[in-house]
Amino acid sequence: MLKNLILTTLTASFLASGATIGFVPVNQNINLGNITTVDVTIGALAQGQVIGAYDLRVLYTSTIINALSISFLGGLGPVGGNLTSSSIAVAGQADAAEVSFASNATLAGLQATQPFSIFRIQFQGIGLGTSPLTFSVSPRVLSDGNGNALASTAVIASTGSITVQDGGVPEPGTWMLMASGLGLLVLSRSRN
Repeated sequence: MLKNLILTTLTASFLASGATIGFVPVNQNINLGNITTVDVTIGALAQGQVIGAYDLRVLYTSTIINALSISFLGGLGPVGGNLTSSSIAVAGQADAAEVSFASNATLAGLQATQPFSIFRIQFQGIGLGTSPLTFSVSPRVLSDGNGNALASTAVIASTGSITVQDGGVPEPGTWMLMASGLGLLVLSRSRN
């Protein structure tokens, strides 16, 4: 419902300058079963430009990683003070949308250091391999503080990845068996 609200409230006027959306960290490795987080960031805004709303979908490989949660980080104003919506209900995609009620001056202060984080996704490694992280073409909406949408061609989306590896550590029984074998090998050599 929030997505429809955002899309209907954004006007058809487009800004000449663009922006980048990306992931921090860009690439990372985790062990099977472990949990990690990825921040979604916005940067490369023109002087005086601010972001007042977004609607983004992050795509990933659901057989390798599973999205556990989405949290908003305050890049568009105080956490809890904006209209927000998120969903991880569909395997392989994480959706987040936010509309700020902050003034352009407040947004400019919050977004002065670029790139700035807008939301964080928590993932768990559930299968071995590498999952790319990408932004869906639709929806991919960014708008300025006045509700004017950035042209989709003006938004440069970077990619990222999470590699899940087998971080198995030998169990104590395995260590004992290995130590016993080495001990027998040493004992047999000393008898010869």
